[in-house]
Amino acid sequence: MKRMHDKTLWMLALGIAGVAISAACGGGESRSRKSIRGGAENPTAANAPAAGDGAAAAQSGGLKKVDPATAGSITGVVKWDGARPAPEALDLSGNPDCAKAVKETIYKEDLVVNADNTVANALVSIDTNDRYEVPAEPAVVDQVGCRYIPHVFALQAGQKLKIKSSDPTLHNVHYIPTGDENTEDNFAMPAPGVRERTFNSADWIKFKCDVHPWMGAWAAVKTHPFFAVTGTDGKFTIANVPAGTHTLVLKHESLGEQTATVTVEAGKVATAEFTLKK
Repeated sequence: MKRMHDKTLWMLALGIAGVAISAACGGGESRSRKSIRGGAENPTAANAPAAGDGAAAAQSGGLKKVDPATAGSITGVVKWDGARPAPEALDLSGNPDCAKAVKETIYKEDLVVNADNTVANALVSIDTNDRYEVPAEPAVVDQVGCRYIPHVFALQAGQKLKIKSSDPTLHNVHYIPTGDENTEDNFAMPAPGVRERTFNSADWIKFKCDVHPWMGAWAAVKTHPFFAVTGTDGKFTIANVPAGTHTLVLKHESLGEQTATVTVEAGKVATAEFTLKK
């Protein structure tokens, strides 16, 4: 009997020790595992920014914010190497509605070299996949005088795009993404009006009109706001670029891509120059 009594006391002691160990280890799940998956022990561990990481701390809903106080800018020019190609006029005689609406000669826009041998309609942007807050103001592309204006434009993923027609004639908006995540669409605009669309993924999208085959435009969809399109002076300025070293990408619809490395300092202006040729 004494042997059985001693055995019972020994088993009871083991049971009490087991309960104590289980409680100390969190009921069977280790504290380190809870921290890794952001569990009750540390609910923000998985998403917490590192101490002093201002960019991460500025995020809102997973989207970064532009911080002008710690940013600089990039300015530059896109030049043409060689003799300036002669502008090619478009023949609208087979389209009386457009011929009547257009008040001046219009030209092909797949390559526009300005009078000072700079290049218009070149998209310049920094190379990043970081996602930034989306502007409330929509981007706009218009159909005026049987042309898309602007011919090249950029907007952010998730930003609204207003597709306008200011012409009284029938246009057919047909846009074709080159990526796999945005959806192709094709719709008629028989009179002046506005349609809205949103593209949720980065892309390079061709716009055309199936009624008037010379009409075309390109839309660059970016996850960030650090882009610009060259105009009649071939120049570009990208504001509020985060300080640091960036790859700057030039994209042209006919002449492909070029890259350059640019270092941006807070409160300062970095410069870059590109040269294109046939």
